[in-house]
Amino acid sequence: ADTRELLRVEAELCQAFESGDAATARKDLDEKFTLTDSHGSVTDREQNLDEIAKREPRYEVFRNREQKVRLYGDAAIVTGITVVKGIAGKDAFEADFQFTDTWVRRDGHWRRVQ
Repeated sequence: ADTRELLRVEAELCQAFESGDAATARKDLDEKFTLTDSHGSVTDREQNLDEIAKREPRYEVFRNREQKVRLYGDAAIVTGITVVKGIAGKDAFEADFQFTDTWVRRDGHWRRVQ
């Protein structure tokens, strides 16, 4: 059940990035969430929510594939490949990125912390 729920929330977050749904992302990202991007820059939850709401970059595709879930009680690691396609400024982009997401269960809900 936890594995299914984590994969559901991962997909929900991908959809939030793709559609600009900051409210859903706010629900799924922990208050202390940080993200290290493909260039090594580290951003916090509010910076990511702002990016999602502004839709910059604008994603046409934001999907995960080949995911593996490892559970450790109220913590979990999800690995896989994120496939993205979209426009940043005036430049089109398309790439696949290996990812490792860290999750914790708080108050009965899985929240992504990194």
